[in-house]
Amino acid sequence: MNIQDVFSIMDRFDGSCMNEMELELDGAKMVFRKGNCAAGSIINVPAADTVMNRENIQADSMKNIVIEQKEENNTPLDGVEIKAKVAGTFYRAESPDSEPYIQPGQKIEEGDVIGMIEAMKMMNEITSPVSGEVVSIVANNEDIVGYDDVLVIVKPE
Repeated sequence: MNIQDVFSIMDRFDGSCMNEMELELDGAKMVFRKGNCAAGSIINVPAADTVMNRENIQADSMKNIVIEQKEENNTPLDGVEIKAKVAGTFYRAESPDSEPYIQPGQKIEEGDVIGMIEAMKMMNEITSPVSGEVVSIVANNEDIVGYDDVLVIVKPE
């Protein structure tokens, strides 16, 4: 893992609905937080030129990176929030070549698949608990989502 991988993880976290995430890869522990943190969140990662493995990580090679907080639009949307029942990676389509399960404005029925969450190498279908119109798709494709994060908002019929 290199510094670009860290920035990629940071971008995915920033675009997700999660407020906090702890991640340990190759001996580097990263903690991401957003929300009520006034000055942003700090993660510790080895310097970019450090080979990242458990044997080579030294405390003095660590540097701090501050994650800048973006202001979020907290405008409430009317409808039923469909939330993640597991933490993992959210997918809007069955495969990269497939069309997304749903689109904003689309009518869906109770029980329709609205997405998948990959957790521990298992794919979990997320189904709609109501029939209605898709108002908003909150989670982006390949977002890392936490338990109870809002994925989709549906206006019931």
